[in-house]
Amino acid sequence: MPNHRLPNCVSYLGENHELSWLHGMFGLLKRSNPQTGGILGWLNTGPNGFVKYMMNLMGHARDKGDAKEYWRLGRSLMKNEAFQVQAFNHVCKHWYLDYKPHKIAKLLKEVREMVEMQPVCIDYKRVYIPKANGKQRPLGVPTVPWRVYLHMWNVLLVWYRI
Repeated sequence: MPNHRLPNCVSYLGENHELSWLHGMFGLLKRSNPQTGGILGWLNTGPNGFVKYMMNLMGHARDKGDAKEYWRLGRSLMKNEAFQVQAFNHVCKHWYLDYKPHKIAKLLKEVREMVEMQPVCIDYKRVYIPKANGKQRPLGVPTVPWRVYLHMWNVLLVWYRI
């Protein structure tokens, strides 16, 4: 995940598209022609660069054996929207095609709230799966915001152990 690139969603996140608010999270800025005022294309300013920079600092803290500094950097990285969107992208492939804009905004807001609250009990969605005898049994599946939150913690823990 440290070098995981966000998908090139420019074709999906068009200029007047409902998802254009996500451009900033992807680090995409409009490049406009000063003479005509038209759009030349998109400039990638790279929020991935900030995530890489933070992971690099965390790697130095880990190599020095400074666990306190590592986890301080890790908590600040978890609050970063680019890191949250990367985790969301890892958990939900093709989310920009599958989810409506208001659903994406709601899920990302729930992830931000989880990072701020640091909850301890997981929310499950109850799903029923068939058994061999024809009956059904319940199965608890973590919700999308929880999977994103847990993936962010997983990245920090794995990166600490490398």
